[in-house]
Parts: sequence; structure tokens; C-alpha cells
Amino acid sequence: MWLVRIRRDEGSLFKITNCTYVCSEHFSLDNFKRTLTGIRKLKEGTVPTVFQWNNAKAERPPPKKRPFVLDHQLQEKHMKHADAAPADGDDIHQPIPSQDHDYVTDPLPLSDAEKLELSTQYIATLEARLQAKINQRFCIERFSTDEYTLNMYTGFKSYACLKAVFESLQPTAFTMTRWSQIQRKRLGVDSKEDPFRCETLPLIDQFFLFLCRIRQGHNEHDLAIRFGVSTSTVSRLLITWVNYLYFMLGSLPIWPSKSRVNANMPECFKVTYPNTRVIVDCTELRAQTPSAKVLNSETYSNYKSHTTFKGLIGITPCGAISFISALHTGSISDKEITKVSGLIDLLDVGDEVMADKGFLIQDLLQKVGAKVVVPPFLGLKGHFSKK
Repeated sequence: MWLVRIRRDEGSLFKITNCTYVCSEHFSLDNFKRTLTGIRKLKEGTVPTVFQWNNAKAERPPPKKRPFVLDHQLQEKHMKHADAAPADGDDIHQPIPSQDHDYVTDPLPLSDAEKLELSTQYIATLEARLQAKINQRFCIERFSTDEYTLNMYTGFKSYACLKAVFESLQPTAFTMTRWSQIQRKRLGVDSKEDPFRCETLPLIDQFFLFLCRIRQGHNEHDLAIRFGVSTSTVSRLLITWVNYLYFMLGSLPIWPSKSRVNANMPECFKVTYPNTRVIVDCTELRAQTPSAKVLNSETYSNYKSHTTFKGLIGITPCGAISFISALHTGSISDKEITKVSGLIDLLDVGDEVMADKGFLIQDLLQKVGAKVVVPPFLGLKGHFSKK
């Protein structure tokens, strides 16, 4: 509003800053008010109205201007001729024009060449801002040249490796069944059109979002802020991709051979437990309490004091995941889940299975010639033996 009143357009020749002011001569007396301490201030929402081009006259005389003196000699000259009329060319009474008061006159019109140059500069500035904004987007392209950060977010050692995996999935990823489609089919809503397609995120960025979730465990709301989508969109993307990747990659064998385990075995294992084939433990996932009494008793875990689902996880001595069982109800014991998981069938003669004290599976492993390694139990007197 102020720029319109003073007939100015903000640009390279005129900038609005915190130090930009409009002289009080261009306001009427009704525009001012007195504070309790006697300070005169402008009323809220007041704009300048007194200008030369609208033939408005100020209601008070302008402030007196002191003569501008160049140096000491001109000051003495001014004192000597104070009562005399100023001679031609003697401009000691003329003050330097104020550079911040040039809005009292109409601005000079710009030529077409100047307008074109200013427009070109403005467009270049906007393009630079747009490119900077694109570079700040949280997407896979941003980290394609930063292998350390890419590995931190995805677990892939290089962008080329990640891209190769994505390209192998890409043909079927375009036609994968999305979670919204499954929900609509359950409700009996049949639609030929795809009810959910995230147009704001390319397919590779959806894959990148899923990897960030499983690698770093980012909250869904956090991912929504990072990728610029809604939280519900993030939730549907995660459910869609986890089901899709399970069917695409779930059948791939992850159980390594004994020679591969020995080749990557750390030195501390080579000295202490060189025959270790797998390290196992159970993990439990909390679940909603079922309304049926039988299901509630089957899924209730005494260890977690809640209804859970239980799975058996196995890793190699170097830390790579080598075995994942199906989920079972939380009441199942560690021995029983080891028996039904199929882990024992993968072991060879002489293998050692390292586990916690709760895995009393020595009798199961003897059938295949394997052995269990567990921490020692306390003796009869409540102390460990020297051995």
C-alpha cells in the first residue's frame, strides 16, 4: 500500500529496508496521535497522502533546514556576508538533496532496454532461488553423490547398487497392488481406476522413503515433513511397499554356506567359538488384545506382560541376518519356536548355535550333530566355577 502511495515499485533502483522512512511532511495532522509520555506517533494503518502530484498542501510548515557548510573557509565567508544578498553561484545555503526523499517527485520513466535488463535479472534471480529450493528437497537425487549419507539412510554402499536393485523391481513396481486397492476390495468397492497414486513422489523416492523407515526408523510424521506429503500418504506407501517387497524378495535364500560364514568370521570368534554357525534370539511385537478369550490366552506373553507375536531371528558371527522365522503367538516357548521354525534342518554336523539361557535345545540339535552354546548357569552355591 505504501509503495502505491509514493508511486514506487521495489526493484534494483529502490529497495525497502528497515531503514526506509517516509518524511512526516507527507502526513496530515489527523494521522498523528500523542502517547501518554507525549511522544507523537503515527496512527495504525496510516499511509502518506500529502504529495506534490496530488496538489495536497501540508497543514504545518516544513522543518527549518540548516545551511550546509563545506569547510571552515566557507563558514567564515558565510558569517561575513550574512546581511548581504547571496551572490550568483554562492550555494552555501543550498543543502545536499536527501537521497531517501526522492519519492516526492514522479520517478523517471525507464526505457524499454532498461526494463528488459531488469526483467532478465529478476528472472535469473527467481531461477536461482528455484534451483536452490530443488537442491534442498529430501530425495534420492540429493544424496546420489554422497555415499556416506546414502549408506546411513538406506544401507546401500553406493548409488549404483541401489539403482540396480530398483531397476530390477521397477517393471512390477508400476503395477503393484496398493494398500488402498486392497481396502476398497474388502469394502466391496470395485473400481477400475487406481484409488491411490502418489503423484508428488516419483517411484524411486517412494522406495527411498521405505528404506529410510526400515534403516533409521523415522517416525511417519517425520517422513511426511521430509518428503512434503501427508502422514496418511506415508502410512499407505509403507504398507504398500512392505507387502510388495515381501512377495518379491521373501523367497530369496539368505542362509549362507558354512564356508561363507567362516570367511567373514571376526577374529574374536575364531579364537573362542570358531564353529559358530548362527546366533539366535527371539523378538516379540506387541499386538492388539483380541476380544476372544482363547486368542487372548494364546497371544499373551508372560515375558512382555502383553499380547504379542513372536519370531525367531538368526545372525551370522559377522552380524548379517541369516534366518527369519514366521510369526507365532506370544505364548510359544523358545524351544518350541526353534523346533517348528525349520532352523534345525539348515544346520550341518559340527555346527554351533549360540543362544541365550532360555534356549534349552540341546536335545533337538543332537539329532543333526550340532551343539548349543549358552552362557553358564550359576552353581549350587550361587557362584560361577573358575572354568
